[in-house]
Amino acid sequence: MSEHRRWTKSNRTENNDHFAIKEVNFNQALGYYNSMLEAWGEITEETSRFMNGRLDEDLKLTDQIMKSETSVEAAQVQSQFLAKMFADYSIEQQRLLRLAAKATPVVPGTNKGESSSKPRRKGRGKSH
Repeated sequence: MSEHRRWTKSNRTENNDHFAIKEVNFNQALGYYNSMLEAWGEITEETSRFMNGRLDEDLKLTDQIMKSETSVEAAQVQSQFLAKMFADYSIEQQRLLRLAAKATPVVPGTNKGESSSKPRRKGRGKSH
């Protein structure tokens, strides 16, 4: 079996060079795939950890509200809970974005940040 394989979406005209045939080292592609799976496993683990922690906070909230002696005290407990919840979700979003970045490696021969979608045809979209 050859060390290189040719992968293609289509044999299109020269104008659509982003569909051109590219050689990819099979072992390199397998390495990217393994790295991606490992990173997605970390994302799953982190998400589970976060959700378990948030559920614990939810259970504590009900206990604290039940122990409140006045409606003002209950409202303060709820307000503190919401502030912490928003902060927790914000921090978790940043963690997940960092982990997701690890799950999407940059493949040599591609331009970082370049869209993989088809280029827009003339006449589509808003006029300037």
